[in-house]
Amino acid sequence: MPSKTVYNVGDSFSQSGLTLTATYSDGSSKTISSGFTCSGFNSSSAGTKTITVTYQGKTTTFTVTVKSAAATLTGIAIKAAPSKTVYTYRRDKNLDITGLEVEATYSDGSKTPIDPAACTISGYSAKPAGNKTITVAYEGQTAQFTVTVQYLWWQRIIRIVLLGFLWY
Repeated sequence: MPSKTVYNVGDSFSQSGLTLTATYSDGSSKTISSGFTCSGFNSSSAGTKTITVTYQGKTTTFTVTVKSAAATLTGIAIKAAPSKTVYTYRRDKNLDITGLEVEATYSDGSKTPIDPAACTISGYSAKPAGNKTITVAYEGQTAQFTVTVQYLWWQRIIRIVLLGFLWY
């Protein structure tokens, strides 16, 4: 078998690593690594392809697989929100993404975890208080999760005293 046995549609065949064992009428054998021809490879469509190897008028076969075009990213999803989703007004200046799990989905149906550090994360601010929609972007795809920024008890009292109860 050659070194490469799985190809994508449109790839060229490589004989690299292919060796044959020639057995002669006297019972001896020899490993052959050149001087043979390969035919039958067609990567215009996906599927199992039978390759015929010819050496000094003798033939043998093996198969390789041609896969459809490389899968493309179709979306991302938040598999787990960060461990911390509640923040303190004006105190927690930075979003903590510890525990965030992001997963990529590809056109062939496969799913792969993505390192959150490879994503662009936006939408967090420690003020004003309230719910914040955080957007995670990766290679043109986005997903979102929500965090909450809350006042501490004394911050609430100051707001009531300064702004009046009706404005709270």
